[in-house]
Amino acid sequence: MVVRFLLSLLAGPEQVIGEQAAPSHGPDGPALAFMVFWLCGWTVGGVLAIHHWLHLMWGRELIVVDSNKLVILSLPLARRREYLAPEVSDMRVSTHSLQQTRQWRSAQRHVGGGISFTYGDQEHSFGATLDPSEADTVISAIGRRHKWMVERNTQED
Repeated sequence: MVVRFLLSLLAGPEQVIGEQAAPSHGPDGPALAFMVFWLCGWTVGGVLAIHHWLHLMWGRELIVVDSNKLVILSLPLARRREYLAPEVSDMRVSTHSLQQTRQWRSAQRHVGGGISFTYGDQEHSFGATLDPSEADTVISAIGRRHKWMVERNTQED
């Protein structure tokens, strides 16, 4: 409805859109600004919802671990997160994965996850759809090659 109204304003007062004539005068500045702002917010929200839905339906995470870095590639939309491997520690099965929220200001944080780990002073996670036994299997496989990633960091600053 807002799109149709804004298009009728662009068409001018002498144009007819659908069955109704376009208004001879439009809304004042603040009302028009609010409608444009609302439409942009609605559109961005819709795109984010579709992105989340695509990830839930067909999303996969590809985890690449070597002695230098931990890379988490979220497919199909190719979101890539990289962590320096020596700074990753305390990898564990997450007990509160569904209670975590997305932090929009930090590109390094991710919503929930079956596996949590400490990177620097922050907790990060991946594998949101893993059940605890699957998460434990992944952590064990990583720990066999890179033991420091699964050990709790006991260094005091």
